[in-house]
Amino acid sequence: MEKPSGISRARVSADGVEVEVEGVDLNIPELVAQVIETRRSLGPAATSTTQSAPNLGEAIARQATASTNTIASLLNASTGSDLVLAAMAHLTLVQGKDVAMRREILDEMKAARTFYKETFSSNLSSYLDNLAKAKRLNLVARDSYALPNGERQNLERLISSAS
Repeated sequence: MEKPSGISRARVSADGVEVEVEGVDLNIPELVAQVIETRRSLGPAATSTTQSAPNLGEAIARQATASTNTIASLLNASTGSDLVLAAMAHLTLVQGKDVAMRREILDEMKAARTFYKETFSSNLSSYLDNLAKAKRLNLVARDSYALPNGERQNLERLISSAS
């Protein structure tokens, strides 16, 4: 069976831990950094246990396949701003985009059917402005946004720690 275009497969090995991931448009440098950081967080005794490698692989695989709806659920999204952050997390962490356009953010929000409400579209400017003022999003250029490093790390931890 032929893989759809855009599907990638990667095997990353770091300090005795090997992880294999398959997903859409994988960001390999980011994946390597995540494996190394997660390996460091496991501590020195982790290489002697057989449980650490599968747990690490599951955490990274979850992040590589998390939908906007799943991320919104992890955030307990109850506002349009929460859904904007979930959409940005998906665009950044799953799709590997450092910068997302307003239209892409809205499309991702709409993909989270459990959480999306029509009023979110008309209030999107307000949500984006408020998140930028609160430094939870960076306004990179007109209608272009990026996650600040701190927010990105928080979202990575949230997705990786989900069971």
